[in-house]
Amino acid sequence: MLFRTPRSVPESGRAPVDTPELKEAAPQERRTFGADSLTASLTYLAAYHGRAVSPEALLGGLPILDGRLSVALYDRAARRAGLETEAIKRDILGIPALVLPAVLIMKNGTALVLLGLDAASGTAKVLDPLAPAVRAIGAPLLRDAVTRAPELKAALLARCRELGDAGYHAQVLVEEKTPLFFVLENGERKQLRIKDAECAALADRVESVSPNALLRPVWQDFMLPTVAYVGGPGELAYFAQSAVLYDRLLGRMPVVLPRACFTLLDERSAKLLKRFGLSLTDLMTSQESLRERIARKLVPQQLGAEFEKAATAAARWCAFPMVWRLVSTIRKACWCCWKALVAVAGGRKIKRRSKRG
Repeated sequence: MLFRTPRSVPESGRAPVDTPELKEAAPQERRTFGADSLTASLTYLAAYHGRAVSPEALLGGLPILDGRLSVALYDRAARRAGLETEAIKRDILGIPALVLPAVLIMKNGTALVLLGLDAASGTAKVLDPLAPAVRAIGAPLLRDAVTRAPELKAALLARCRELGDAGYHAQVLVEEKTPLFFVLENGERKQLRIKDAECAALADRVESVSPNALLRPVWQDFMLPTVAYVGGPGELAYFAQSAVLYDRLLGRMPVVLPRACFTLLDERSAKLLKRFGLSLTDLMTSQESLRERIARKLVPQQLGAEFEKAATAAARWCAFPMVWRLVSTIRKACWCCWKALVAVAGGRKIKRRSKRG
């Protein structure tokens, strides 16, 4: 199963996130998600590509059986994390290194993550995300994280406010009651309904603790360090939030580089840009601004000044009748008020004379 990220990510879209509170469903509708190897491999690959997404967000709503992901639904689940997959059948040594990591579907239906190949020795480096030994390697970081849960939550909330003040939206919604950890019980991933200050009690059983979507990439980089990460805008945006976790838990983070991109112009488009004296970056603005820029190129500067002068004069003459009508209206209103005052005053005099008489 080969993975690739889409070429573009919708700006308004937001990746599915761990919800802090889930409403209790009816017993016949309640669904739990088991720790199966396909789901674990997809969660690993999503975190590897910088996509903060939980197993619940990947599988929720899919027609799965017993809470376990199937190969037929793998691509649909991957698209929820912003990934595209392609199922191919070939010799393992024929898989190009550029597409790694990839997911190997074994004959017994389990899945392994292929990390590297050595053609000279004919060996492959694979990872079983469900292996207890893997969780044991990541236990020290989780132990440190659960004891510092209040500090980590405060740092995430502060970073979300910083992003909002800078005009950006947080890729993952983080609130006071958003859990940083889940617990694995009987092969199921369940939410922790405890306060952050109480998470320190989990330090003695971190092998059964599962990190949330933002913490998972840090946990994986602790076990399999990443030197540099090359990604698109959607993938790199997650690091703006998770950077505070990297700094506090690892003291480092991968070198983040934007993916190289280029734009091809056909001959007609290139001629139009040259005609109006525009560059490609000039097009990265609003349509109204682009129209004004093209108009300034088409209309001579002297003619534009004459148009401005004529428009100012026309506005002045058009405003004169309106001012005159306003003055006339005010004069009429004042005259009516004066007559009313005179009438009231005259009525009072008549009443006074009648009383004297």
